Amino acid sequence: SFEDAGDPMQIDALARRGRARMGMNLDEVHFHPSIPQHKLQGALKNHGSRLLSGEGVAVLYDDTVMGGATDGWIVTPWRLAWKNTFEEPEQLKWPRMDPGRVYATDGGLVVHGSEISMVKPELAPGAAALFRELCRLARGEDVPI
Repeated sequence: SFEDAGDPMQIDALARRGRARMGMNLDEVHFHPSIPQHKLQGALKNHGSRLLSGEGVAVLYDDTVMGGATDGWIVTPWRLAWKNTFEEPEQLKWPRMDPGRVYATDGGLVVHGSEISMVKPELAPGAAALFRELCRLARGEDVPI
């Protein structure tokens, strides 16, 4: 199923969708299996306690200046998790996300009324498209890559 946390094929499929929506060769966005370990560890400092055992990260957006990925967002088979600078980490599971409440702004994204800041807001339209697609998949809709 879409939410199988330990299925590497799901992680690969999510990463493929991420690359299709976000593009390649981006300094701030990384896709499984090529997420730098130090960035993954930085993101998991804030989100790891909320993830299921074996829940893999398919896409990571690093919103930090120094590249530590403690701020930004991650995509897993179960959820979108994000942390803005000087704020607490947040998350939303894909089936609970309404695709009509996900959109890009001049400074990043809005997901269900929560702002997600992005130092590269030009990446926000692709991220919003990816998030809307993943919540539709979680609802059982057929969404081609």
